[in-house]
Amino acid sequence: MALALFGFDLGIEAQQLLVAPPTLPWLFLLARGPLYTLVRVAGALLASAAALSWIAQGAFHVDTPIDAYAVGEATTPRATGARR
Repeated sequence: MALALFGFDLGIEAQQLLVAPPTLPWLFLLARGPLYTLVRVAGALLASAAALSWIAQGAFHVDTPIDAYAVGEATTPRATGARR
């Protein structure tokens, strides 16, 4: 089990090393502009909604709409075969 946990942690750290370097310069540029507060608040609200949804799912064993979007199973006309 320790080896599996180590491998998981190593994978997370590697992913952070791949994502952070190209992302941080754009975030620093965004922080200088007028949209920074809007993007920061919108991101925080989205993260909060996802977290509360996953807490509700884990605590009460309910399906939530946020989880469907997070895993890419949201109902769309293409996914359901519905016509426009």
